[in-house]
Amino acid sequence: MFVREVPLAEIAMTCFRSLVIVCCLTMTSFSVFAQEPEIDLSSGQKQLLRDYERFEKALFDIAEQARRKDPDRAELLYRARSQSQEEKILTEMEAISSLLSPGEESGAPRYGAAADRQKELLARLEDVMKLLQSLDERARIDDLIKQLEGNLKDLNRIIAGQKDVRADTQRGKNGEQLKNAQEKTLKEA
Repeated sequence: MFVREVPLAEIAMTCFRSLVIVCCLTMTSFSVFAQEPEIDLSSGQKQLLRDYERFEKALFDIAEQARRKDPDRAELLYRARSQSQEEKILTEMEAISSLLSPGEESGAPRYGAAADRQKELLARLEDVMKLLQSLDERARIDDLIKQLEGNLKDLNRIIAGQKDVRADTQRGKNGEQLKNAQEKTLKEA
């Protein structure tokens, strides 16, 4: 049975994308839930907060595991986690959760303020996601470089074969042998 080994960064990106999608869905559902006061959006937001805390921890754990084998990837994961902490994403999620909880003074959740803050939060989350996606771009570029190096190696081999045939021609080698050498060079191209 074939089992594909999934890179740790790919797992982290999948988790992060899922989290961003859930945030977007929660934000767009404010207007629907605002008409049904018995639904507590703060608990959903608190769940997102806990999920994001686990995501940040996973970023650190994955970076630690990748540190020896792939220091560039580990450094990028550390940077993503640091950016997340500098942007105070968890703190903002907590604030949004408290806005969605029934307030002590007014007794009603503040959906408008929560929606505005969540839009700002989504922009910060997108910045972190772009940083993590740069890892995919870096891997794609590395693969392209390897492919181009292989093409260059093949091209140099073909040029060397052509130079050999040309040198043999200038030395006056037998025509049939030259023809065979040229055909061999063309087949290798």
